Amino acid sequence: MTKVIEDKRTSPKAGDIAICSVGMLGLITVDEPKEITYADGNKGVAWTGIQLRDDKFLGRGADEGKLIQVKAGTPWSSRNPEIIGNICDFTDLIQFAIRVRDVAKLS
Repeated sequence: MTKVIEDKRTSPKAGDIAICSVGMLGLITVDEPKEITYADGNKGVAWTGIQLRDDKFLGRGADEGKLIQVKAGTPWSSRNPEIIGNICDFTDLIQFAIRVRDVAKLS
């Protein structure tokens, strides 16, 4: 069984693998959050990076109820990312995240 590495840091950093609030898996590529503009025009301060796998989620706000398709390699962001590890542990973490996501889809 894969264990998620516990980290005592207080904030994310570049190289961290994280899950955003809609469940998308991303690789953080910056050491500090920055202001971003969302598709609906709203602005926020978030950690940014790249989407790690093709996926889909139900939209929010102006896209409420729409199924949004995202591709690996596209921009990713999160205001409060859930860190599951660092790129150094990539293979184990991806397998863990896929299992967690698949279990969540079943419930």
